[in-house]
Amino acid sequence: MATQRRTKRPTTKRELSTCTAIVPTRSAAEEAWHTVQSTIRKRKQRIRGLNADIRPLEEALARFERNYRVQLGGLQDRLRVLRAEIHTFEQRTERIHARIVCDPDGLMGELFSPEELKEIGEFFDFDIPESWFAGAEDDQREAADRSDDDDFDASGDGWHRLDDHEAMGKRSKHVEQLK
Repeated sequence: MATQRRTKRPTTKRELSTCTAIVPTRSAAEEAWHTVQSTIRKRKQRIRGLNADIRPLEEALARFERNYRVQLGGLQDRLRVLRAEIHTFEQRTERIHARIVCDPDGLMGELFSPEELKEIGEFFDFDIPESWFAGAEDDQREAADRSDDDDFDASGDGWHRLDDHEAMGKRSKHVEQLK
């Protein structure tokens, strides 16, 4: 701080005396500093006021989010599940449609199992031609007709599994003894 001297003016009755007083004065830098400090204080007060105004809004938003999650959270999960099911049905439909388009001669029974054919019919709400089931039924009959006894030989010591049906005559090399 700069100081300034003041002198008292001489009076007429007394002797001339000089009295000095030290009075603080602000420099330009100090004046700017005080102005900045005052501005900072005003802005801090404004920020506190704005924070006080925003606090109820934040609390209301938090309540809204909680209510939203409670009311719609389960629905969003269900929506995700339904979208996944729709995606599965779309893929299945594309696959079935491609196979139906590719089957001008009615060979679908060879491509699908009877359960799949029934599911296709129910899904598209149409009757499956019997010719489609014929191929699958023939395969099942062949499997049932074929007996496991064809794979075994009872000659010699105990039952033996034959590795090759055509080699029944050459049993000695292609026979594995079962325990």
